[in-house]
Amino acid sequence: MQDLQKGQQDLQRGQQDLQRGQQDLQKGQQDLQKGQRDIMARIDRLQDTVTSMRSDISVNFGAVQHAERRQDNLREEMNTLTNLVYGMERQIQHIQSELRGRAGE
Repeated sequence: MQDLQKGQQDLQRGQQDLQRGQQDLQKGQQDLQKGQRDIMARIDRLQDTVTSMRSDISVNFGAVQHAERRQDNLREEMNTLTNLVYGMERQIQHIQSELRGRAGE
């Protein structure tokens, strides 16, 4: 009979150990799920940051392209104006030559 009681006590201790193990396992699973949620939230924040950076880069790239186009247009205008000034200078020199020629007559 004593062996039976000892066996029952061992069985009860085993069941208690099993319950504690199950509780530890549940706590571990909850911790794991919390960790997964935290990681996913962090990934979402990082993705938002990357998306924002991409948008900034796109906007800046567009602004640089616009500035380059304006620079090219200004360069073309400058060349056109330089050619006009050069042509006007030649006309002025020609007129001055004619006036000197008439003044010498």
